[in-house]
Amino acid sequence: MQPLRQLVGQIGRQTAMDAQSRVVMNRSLVENIVRYGESAIPVLFGYIDALLQQPALNRLAIVEALYTGQRLAENKVNGVNKLYGVTCRLNTVKDPLILTYLGGFYEKLNEVESFGPTLSALINMAVTQYPQPNLRQNPTLDAPESLGGAVLEMIAQKTARETVKQLLPLLRRDLAGNAGLNFQA
Repeated sequence: MQPLRQLVGQIGRQTAMDAQSRVVMNRSLVENIVRYGESAIPVLFGYIDALLQQPALNRLAIVEALYTGQRLAENKVNGVNKLYGVTCRLNTVKDPLILTYLGGFYEKLNEVESFGPTLSALINMAVTQYPQPNLRQNPTLDAPESLGGAVLEMIAQKTARETVKQLLPLLRRDLAGNAGLNFQA
């Protein structure tokens, strides 16, 4: 297995756009990085930070890095929310490709702090850039849909947590009363 820094340093090097303007990523590279789990987070954070300090954004490297973060979040890797500290700097980017993958990352991350900026990016894009000029060329690239999905997922998760919080005392009471149990959650 290659050292983690070398793997992360390869992000974006083999990423390309195909003839239909879809991103073709090095999925085996992404999955190798994801296997490192929590130890991949600071390395990925540093890599994204370095990308954002470049004079011109390497959009394909950023997209693959966001997808790597999304896969870490999907695998429920502990500490993946720390990536928000660097990805939040992409909230004001106007590139629909980056915003599409940023929305996908935020949807899986479900970080409370990202709600306002994600909603702001969605509104800004809807006002200034929608309908997207390239939507007919590539109907799979829809940043407002991706950002909107992230906003809806955050709302759904918050609502679910609040509902469970309200129902848990009732469930404890009912379980204890019906079975004579001392239920602890």
